[in-house]
Amino acid sequence: MPVSVVYDQEHQVVRSEMSGDTTPDDLHLETVQMVQLGLQVDCLYFLSDFSGATISFNLVDVFRLSELQDVQGLPRGAHIALVPPSGERAHQLADFYQAVSSNEGWTTNVVDSVDTGLAWLRRQRAVADHR
Repeated sequence: MPVSVVYDQEHQVVRSEMSGDTTPDDLHLETVQMVQLGLQVDCLYFLSDFSGATISFNLVDVFRLSELQDVQGLPRGAHIALVPPSGERAHQLADFYQAVSSNEGWTTNVVDSVDTGLAWLRRQRAVADHR
């Protein structure tokens, strides 16, 4: 499973892109890399693109992400846009992640494309900048 985690200077967003078969270990690695890069560049806006991935993890793996995000030091003010792969199971897991993540204090949204995710994150930044 290839994973790419970069800071997108133009959009001021930490972005990940995952493709191919994606296991719980891959999910863990992607989360750690994203949080670490976000902390390094002082960014609270994240976009995870799983649209090219085939997932092989379950609800328990997704539930553990919030614990991992906390252990890694992801600030509660973070905003996370998630682009899931197609398919009902993937969307159910993404919706579950959104619920768990939001309950833990992170602002999370499941979106249908990278462009939609970037637009949502831009709006979130604008709201935060006006507070």
